[in-house]
Amino acid sequence: MYILEYGYFKKSATGRRIVMTDKYRAIDIANYILWYAGEKGHEGLTALKLQKILYYVVTGYLKKTGEFLFNEKIEKWRYGPVIPSVYHTFKNKKYGLIKKPISNFIEVEGKFVADPFNPNNIDKDTQTIIENIVDRLIDCTAFELVEKTHKEPAWRDYKSLILESWDNPTYTKEELLAATD
Repeated sequence: MYILEYGYFKKSATGRRIVMTDKYRAIDIANYILWYAGEKGHEGLTALKLQKILYYVVTGYLKKTGEFLFNEKIEKWRYGPVIPSVYHTFKNKKYGLIKKPISNFIEVEGKFVADPFNPNNIDKDTQTIIENIVDRLIDCTAFELVEKTHKEPAWRDYKSLILESWDNPTYTKEELLAATD
């Protein structure tokens, strides 16, 4: 069995899904945010707004639990924090709305089939943290959230490097803990 994971194949020797060593992947949390926004009556989120809400979910979770929600880097880009794997997943949407979670694709008997997102795969405590943060930020525009992230020292102090460089600095744990949500 193979799992198609954003351009990568992983093989399970037992024919079952590979057990991830991290609690979640960034796309799992992004999918939950999209699902929850839909449940609350929102038509969808832009990729930019999703990135900013995801950033604040990561910082809120880290502050509450002392643990990282997923093991993927968060980079400092021109418009604020970005999780590259989520960016590449949704970049074709540009400014359009992402209306629902995406499915992963798994190989079953030689064919790729959709493995739809299931919100119940996120534990209840994590759901509560995500929902509280989404509820606080969902009515902000994407650019209000960009402005909010740009006011934080973790981005502001690196502004010239971010705007003039091809390399995107990565947020440190200390910077994530210092974020205001």
